[in-house]
Amino acid sequence: MNINIFVTVVGLIITGYGALISVYGSLKTKNKQLFFQVCTLCGYNGDDFIALLSQKYYSMFGFVLILIGTIIQIIGNLIKFEEKINNPYLYLCLIVLLLIIKSIFLNKIVNIINKREFNNMEKYYIEFSNRKSNM
Repeated sequence: MNINIFVTVVGLIITGYGALISVYGSLKTKNKQLFFQVCTLCGYNGDDFIALLSQKYYSMFGFVLILIGTIIQIIGNLIKFEEKINNPYLYLCLIVLLLIIKSIFLNKIVNIINKREFNNMEKYYIEFSNRKSNM
């Protein structure tokens, strides 16, 4: 294996691992814990809870995209492709495809998750009130 390929692959693995570390805390935090944080800091506030949920899930989906990109780059460096891309419009199509995925699918998925968790707020609030009264 060429040293340039080895260093590139190691760098990409470190990039993927660094991306995981950067979102690990928000991925590990349960939605109920996020609600308790909002209640402790802001009182019973649904808008702040939804904002924290959105941050959590956007960071999760961002990590998945970074991971997919890292894997694609590792494969591209390890496998020698003989074919060339001669059409520059292919790059434009990829950018448009990513924008479509982000604007349509990602926003809809996050909104669906947020609505589901918003319906759990009453249950979380009751548990939060019970914990607070037991202190």
